[in-house]
Amino acid sequence: MADNSFRAPLMVDDDGGYITKAQLKFFMNRRRGFDKIQSLDTDFLLYMGYCKTYNYLWDCSKNRLDVLMYWDNIKNTIAFSFPKTGRIAETISKWKDG
Repeated sequence: MADNSFRAPLMVDDDGGYITKAQLKFFMNRRRGFDKIQSLDTDFLLYMGYCKTYNYLWDCSKNRLDVLMYWDNIKNTIAFSFPKTGRIAETISKWKDG
């Protein structure tokens, strides 16, 4: 049986944002990661915001044509493109600061 922890939501907030088991494990591997999770440290809250944003955009990119995921050759990273205004921008603006 395949491990679906990389995309399966582990913790879902009331606003629909979520973090996966794999994302949580990545954070726990950081120095004092477990302690930061337990204390709701700023580092963890920021990471949670990044995860929620990434997961939301990933999910939207599978169902909408106005969200694109692509490789940014200049920054050597995955990037997303979406309209500056509207539902997507409003939703992720709530998570940008954790």
